[in-house]
Amino acid sequence: MKTQGIFFSQIYQNMKNIFLILFLILCANSAFSQKKKKPDWVQNYPTLENDYIGIASASKSNSNYKELAKQNALNMLSNSISVNVSVVSVFAQNETNKQFTEEFNEVTKTQTKNYIEGFEIQDEWEDKKNYWVFIKINKQKFLENKERKKSEVTLQAFDIYKNALNQDQANQIQLALLNYTRALSLLSPFLSETIVVNDNGKSIYLANDIVNQVSKLFKEISFTTPNSALKTYQAEALTNVALTAYRGSTSLSYIPLKFETSDVEIIGKNHQTDNQGKCIFSTNAFLQKEKQKYLISVFVNFEALLKEATQDNLIINLFANLTPNVLTITIENSNSMFDRNDGTFFKGTSTPSNFQNQSSFGTTNKSNESLKYTNFETMRDALKLKFSSEQLEIISFNAPNLPIDAKQLASLISEIPFDEQKINVVKIYLPYLTSKPKNLYNILVKEITFDNAKIELKRMLEAGN
Repeated sequence: MKTQGIFFSQIYQNMKNIFLILFLILCANSAFSQKKKKPDWVQNYPTLENDYIGIASASKSNSNYKELAKQNALNMLSNSISVNVSVVSVFAQNETNKQFTEEFNEVTKTQTKNYIEGFEIQDEWEDKKNYWVFIKINKQKFLENKERKKSEVTLQAFDIYKNALNQDQANQIQLALLNYTRALSLLSPFLSETIVVNDNGKSIYLANDIVNQVSKLFKEISFTTPNSALKTYQAEALTNVALTAYRGSTSLSYIPLKFETSDVEIIGKNHQTDNQGKCIFSTNAFLQKEKQKYLISVFVNFEALLKEATQDNLIINLFANLTPNVLTITIENSNSMFDRNDGTFFKGTSTPSNFQNQSSFGTTNKSNESLKYTNFETMRDALKLKFSSEQLEIISFNAPNLPIDAKQLASLISEIPFDEQKINVVKIYLPYLTSKPKNLYNILVKEITFDNAKIELKRMLEAGN
């Protein structure tokens, strides 16, 4: 009986131990569950009065998820700081320059990361799939880092700026622009702020002053030409037209130029002044309407000048709205080959060697048989020896009986000198093409020079389909 009592007593004790163990396990699980509970900052972005914060997550499927989350949090922290920085340019002329504003915002966000030194990890949390991190940096500490960096680059930029001023005064345009843009690039993260340096008791607003100097330099470049009003005979070319780039009374060497004209095709794409400051240019022959004036506008290719000095798109876009001095050359149609009283041809023009054979578009003195060709290559080669109106007439006559494909058409219009005639050739041959591939525009547009002609080509092809 006694043995039986001891047996039950042991069972009872074992049961107590089991219940105690289960109780401890439950308590531990409860504590663990409380510890793993999702913190409020994961769902509700907090605000700290004295700190900038960044909160981000990364998928644990990435092997370096903790580092990735930290970098994401740094980006968030940087964005939260940038929101507190004015992103409106101090330069009024650029307030409507969308491209500059977007570039500036991006630079501000990127450069902000350079001042985020000594940030702290406030908290971490993870579940089965994701890892979250909460970082912060003291606002005062951040501002001190930023001001230190700003002071350092301001001194560097000021030294470069002074070199640029000396080069500017010596009309060393390329070197001056190189150093102006170098100085401005250093200051780019701070363009929304006031940047002042003291120079012998004089306060210089450095970024503003650099922009004003570059604008002044650009606007002081002008051009002269002996013949700002030219006359040509019907379908002539302009040859050896001279112009000179100046700043004040000094001619400027190796200045890139830009030509704009809708009706005249300038020979060559890249033009600049030579070591004497002169640029000689010519045009292809062009058909002219009676009594109509044609204009060629010439100005500094300032974008090309800037790109020689800097690859910083922010700086290039900053000056995108500058208005250049423009030289306008007027071309008038002469009713006579002899424009001067002495009977000589007008200087700067040339007369077509086949003048006596030329005719107005759509007519010819030759018989129809002389226009006929039996294969594409022969016709294409013949066009090289013909005047433009004859080229169009030959093509118009042969198109119905000499079908060609898209690549042959592109080859054909490559032999035609002017965009207007190229478009006419496409229009003539479009119904007779052996095939019209989907990329027909891309095949033909390579042979077209001016944008308005490209637009017309696209419109015509779309209408033809």
